[in-house]
Amino acid sequence: MWELCNGDIENAGGRTAFDGMRLGDECATKVCNTYMEYIAMGTVNLVNIFQPELICFGGGICNEGETLLGPIRELIKKWRYSKYQDKQTEICRATLGNDAGIIGAALVHY
Repeated sequence: MWELCNGDIENAGGRTAFDGMRLGDECATKVCNTYMEYIAMGTVNLVNIFQPELICFGGGICNEGETLLGPIRELIKKWRYSKYQDKQTEICRATLGNDAGIIGAALVHY
């Protein structure tokens, strides 16, 4: 990951670890796996408490797509209380991406 940052921590961002993971960096893989586990832990708490029909993830890091959401979905399936119910919470990527906030604000004003 250090090489991806060109030796300057200021160049590190949310995608740095995922880029490193794709290049086979062991440390980057651990960082990504830990990150996805923490996201899944928080999300499964929402699923277990509220049992929503849908949870959408947004933000720039969601551009990782299934590299991010696939493992999160699998962990949620493993940890959720409702695993034997017919209806399950769908986990997806928000389609509006980083524009969601501004589009939502425009719709409220409209």
